[in-house]
Amino acid sequence: MTWCIPVFALFCVTSFALNPDWRIYQYGHRAWKIDDGLLPGSLNAVAQDGDGYLWVATDQGLFRFAGVRFTPWTPPDGSQLPSMIFSLLADRDGGVWIGTIDGLLHWDRHRLTRFKEHQHAMVEIILQDADGVVWLSPIQVGSNTYSRLCSVSQSKDVCYETGNDIGSMPVKAAASDSAGNIWLGGPDSIVEWKKGSAKVYRPSVLKDNQHQGGVMALAVDSDGSLLVGMTKDGPGLGLQRFRDGRFTPVMAPGFDGNQHRIEGLFVDHHQALWVGTRDDGLYRLYEGDVEHFTTQDGLSGNTVESFYEDSEGSVWVETTGGLDQFRDLAIRTFSRTVYPKALEFDNVVAQPDGDLWIGGDSTLYTLKTALTHSLHKGLVSRESRLRRSLEMTPGIFGLVWIILSTFSATADLGRLSWLMAIRRDSLFPWRKIPRVSYGR
Repeated sequence: MTWCIPVFALFCVTSFALNPDWRIYQYGHRAWKIDDGLLPGSLNAVAQDGDGYLWVATDQGLFRFAGVRFTPWTPPDGSQLPSMIFSLLADRDGGVWIGTIDGLLHWDRHRLTRFKEHQHAMVEIILQDADGVVWLSPIQVGSNTYSRLCSVSQSKDVCYETGNDIGSMPVKAAASDSAGNIWLGGPDSIVEWKKGSAKVYRPSVLKDNQHQGGVMALAVDSDGSLLVGMTKDGPGLGLQRFRDGRFTPVMAPGFDGNQHRIEGLFVDHHQALWVGTRDDGLYRLYEGDVEHFTTQDGLSGNTVESFYEDSEGSVWVETTGGLDQFRDLAIRTFSRTVYPKALEFDNVVAQPDGDLWIGGDSTLYTLKTALTHSLHKGLVSRESRLRRSLEMTPGIFGLVWIILSTFSATADLGRLSWLMAIRRDSLFPWRKIPRVSYGR
């Protein structure tokens, strides 16, 4: 059961990003599932172009989405795209870079450019750094070199040979920090590419992991540290923070980074960390608070591989089961699972400081401060089995006046009422109102 409280003025959308103070279940949520036939195939990447179209890379080709259906996209010149699309990047000019099983393409909203330098190479990683340079790590099919690091700037394509630093490592994750450094992740190490030179860091726990899934996700946190996601769990694995050459587990109340197998990481515009796991849904960490969202809550799949934030602030979540969108709403809903003591909400009072007081059966909540007041203690005998309701009205000096009424399960006890005043987290009993009998 959920309650919907219309609080447009207090909780209106003011920026193009999800309100981080809302719980995940309070966002608008849509899911397109592969099993329902709503998606053409397994997803690999999502990006939004300058015209607002959402591009979706799948193992069945490239599709665009305008809010209703996913439609196949073919170049205007009638040429054919490679059959498998691995990666997408929306650049600052509104165009889209397309990584395929057969090289790199770029759509500038008018014309499609094919980079011949990367033909017969799989392009699974594309990113853009702070200077606008596009980086990719193509995997040359049939070559002893797994991958190289290449950059594209002003139509110039430059590739860097780095010996055993990158050449022997299939790159599975990449990130760019504010200093312009490129970070790469592979089965047994992470690599920092800085001003033309590479520095390799190998966690001891990945020492014998050369041909297995290792570092699958990288993200730069708000403090500049590198978040490293690994597909294995255990001490030193899972979700780690890399700073000053050291790995430490990401910890929060109810969340131990060592205990999760990580597939995707994303830091949104409000610096909330979204964590995609293998078989355990997604987690969101923000200012010490941890939320968990799975298929039981409506997620399209419990293995979450990547995230994308569009121009309107919606967060798109790619899972092995489909695609999910989370977006802000004008109306905020509150679930009974979050407020388990409230059997019903009877009235609402808004305070000038932005606090919203909600009264109901047996409970009183404030939305801004998240304080919960259970009002029966010391006021009503537990043995009387009375149903308690609240009537509230705003007063001066930040006070909220409350009438606490109790209704007995047996008619001969009648009705008891108390008049109280409350301010923030302080409750002031004022006077007792005489009993009104509803008996025989």
